[in-house]
Amino acid sequence: MGTGLFSLLSAALVVSTYHLVQSQITEPSDWPGFSNLNDCVQECFYYVLINPTQPIIGSVIGCNNWYCICSSLEAAGPVGASFASSYCSGNTAEIAQETSVLNNFCSQLTITSTYSTAAPATAGTTPACNSPRTGI
Repeated sequence: MGTGLFSLLSAALVVSTYHLVQSQITEPSDWPGFSNLNDCVQECFYYVLINPTQPIIGSVIGCNNWYCICSSLEAAGPVGASFASSYCSGNTAEIAQETSVLNNFCSQLTITSTYSTAAPATAGTTPACNSPRTGI
């Protein structure tokens, strides 16, 4: 009887793990509650006014998709917090929201070594960004 229970629990764990991997969120804009965040926080993730699918953080750290950004979280985190501080007029609650969303989003994203990078933006140029959702 103990072996049957163990097999059942093992099977349930495999199914649960498979479900978690299959249902990962690949865009911060799809993160639960993202649309309820203040615009200044949302703007830390995307070029909202220019192209809402382009990751703005990636333009600074040389990434053109969220897999690259999240695998470079050590660099991306401070950039996102800096955007939040600037866009949200130093509001510490909104800076914390940006940091929380970025960290939690990246922690669930399965990172692979098949991401591509883009050259960092220079002043006066439009950074080369690429969203895995749109391929732009």
